[in-house]
Amino acid sequence: MFAVGTKNKWPRRYYIDLFSGSGLAINRETGEEADGSPLIALSHPFTDFVFIEADPESLEALKVRVEPLRNGRHVSFILGDANNVLPDIVKSVRQQGSLSLVFADAFNIQLKMRTVQWFANHFRADLLLHFPYGTYLQRVLTLPNLGEETLGELDAFFGGTEWHKLRSQRPNPHAYLELYENKLHELGYTTGDNYPRMANSRNATLYYLVLASKDELALKFWKSVNEIEPGGQRTLF
Repeated sequence: MFAVGTKNKWPRRYYIDLFSGSGLAINRETGEEADGSPLIALSHPFTDFVFIEADPESLEALKVRVEPLRNGRHVSFILGDANNVLPDIVKSVRQQGSLSLVFADAFNIQLKMRTVQWFANHFRADLLLHFPYGTYLQRVLTLPNLGEETLGELDAFFGGTEWHKLRSQRPNPHAYLELYENKLHELGYTTGDNYPRMANSRNATLYYLVLASKDELALKFWKSVNEIEPGGQRTLF
């Protein structure tokens, strides 16, 4: 919807994947392989792509898998931690006449709030963010003691220390999600009220997806797409 719905206003539509991986994903429950986010994005009419990956072997594998799908479109590959290669991202994106969709699907809490803030200040972009409650936060935040390194990582993820107070209250996951949402609002983003809950085959929560945008049209797109179930059936309510 992003790639098609914005093409009349924005001649260049970038897809920026901050944690690209190797281009393939494996279902841990079944062992089946599926296209990862970069290959899925290449099947849509974006004009340009930027793939960031910290692991050299994964990036090389991604390059091989991307090549047959480029169809003459411009693709940039950046090796490194997405939080630390922001100047390289700037070099890869022509800001004039462009709009970007930034996808941040980290394994846990690698994405720092300062990076989100950087995009808010320097980029015309919508952000689709992975909020890893079931895959990481639920386990870590209930531990009796946290090391200094973990505390620092959590502070960087939430963009402050407010989560410490929540942890002492043992709230439900939506309290942490609301805290994260409020931080995005402070950066000038609107998030709407749609947070798809991704679950495994046992219906245990894995993570939530959060769309952050400064444009109401993006939120309309997000609301519309969330009314479509994975099988393609549109919900009634």
